Amino acid sequence: MLIKIALVQHRVGEPVGLDLRLHLFRKQPDFVCFPEYWGAAAPLRDQRALAQEEAFGRGVMARLSGNLSCTVIGGTVVSSGNGGRLYNEAPVSRKGLPLGSYRKMHPTARERESGIEPGDRASTFEVGGLRVGVAICADCLEAATFDRYREEAVDLIFVPNASPHRPGETVQEKHRRDQDIFVRGAVRSGAYIIKVCGVGSLFGSRLQGRSLVAAPWGIIHQVPPEEEHRAQDITDNLSTDELHEFRNRFAEHRTTADLPRG
Repeated sequence: MLIKIALVQHRVGEPVGLDLRLHLFRKQPDFVCFPEYWGAAAPLRDQRALAQEEAFGRGVMARLSGNLSCTVIGGTVVSSGNGGRLYNEAPVSRKGLPLGSYRKMHPTARERESGIEPGDRASTFEVGGLRVGVAICADCLEAATFDRYREEAVDLIFVPNASPHRPGETVQEKHRRDQDIFVRGAVRSGAYIIKVCGVGSLFGSRLQGRSLVAAPWGIIHQVPPEEEHRAQDITDNLSTDELHEFRNRFAEHRTTADLPRG
């Protein structure tokens, strides 16, 4: 089976305008993914302020999934749970209707300081005969994230991401980090990994956007470092038959080494 995915490397805080909607409509993707905290406009200075926009953010992505007649992994919103708890949550919508959501299980130290609490479970979605998982940014630094999805035979793992700019980081260091985290994660899980980054700034801090698609046999598509500041979208066709063949042939060789942390 061939599936078409669209990665929207979006400028954080900018609306999803008509031009982008029409562009995606012409591409006719099966899945569309937006970055972590995609709706954090400049006046919103922290996660608690962004929580006030939760309903709006969910509505935008649900309507977009209806407009495009596809599945949208809506970046993330800040959701409110019992007792005023806050979560960094990725809603998933299909053809205008909510399928469910995933709460980030490994918030960063800065997120915890802002009131974000960890989710308590992974979420797997059945979409058109495929098994789909979601991980959010720092979740991918934990080997257990990929182990859980391996056990559930997930085909696609979408990763809304917000990567901070790292002054002085070399191109070689950037590529090594993507290999160490995302290619090794794809090997470990036996799934395609679709990382979708934000660009611009988030809560006053500059971002770097290096969206990519990784398979267990390597990176299929990657935004080059010289374009990591630019909003853009990427579409790719992925073969689930090729993925399942990899699982059948190389299952015993999939690494159990710990992924890098931090």
